[in-house]
Amino acid sequence: MHELTLTARLLELIEEAAALNRLAQVDQVKVELGQLSCVSAEALSFCFNQLKKGSCAAGAELVIESVALEGFCPKCQAGFKVENLLFHCPNCRHPEIRLLRGEELCLTELSGEPHGD
Repeated sequence: MHELTLTARLLELIEEAAALNRLAQVDQVKVELGQLSCVSAEALSFCFNQLKKGSCAAGAELVIESVALEGFCPKCQAGFKVENLLFHCPNCRHPEIRLLRGEELCLTELSGEPHGD
C-alpha cells in the first residue's frame, strides 16, 4: 500500500506549509487526485485519518478532488479531455498524445486557525 508512504509525505508537507503560514492547526486539506495517479482515494483517506493523529492536522478534513485526464496532440495542437482511456487525438486521430493532467497527486489548499500571538 504505497498510499501510506504518500500520506506520510503529504503530512510532512502540511506541517511545513502550516509552519510557513503560521497556522496553529489545520482544519481542511484539499488535494487533487488524477484519474491515472495509481492512488486509491479510499486508501489515501484511510491513511490520512490514521496518520494525522498528533499532527497539526489532527482534526482536519481531507477533501479529495478528482482530476480527469486531459491530453494534448502535438500534430494538430488540440487540447482535449481523454475519454474512456482512449489515448489518441479525438480531432485528428493521431496516436501519440501528451497527457497534461490526470496523473497527479497535489496538495492544493490548506485552511486552519492561525497562531494567537
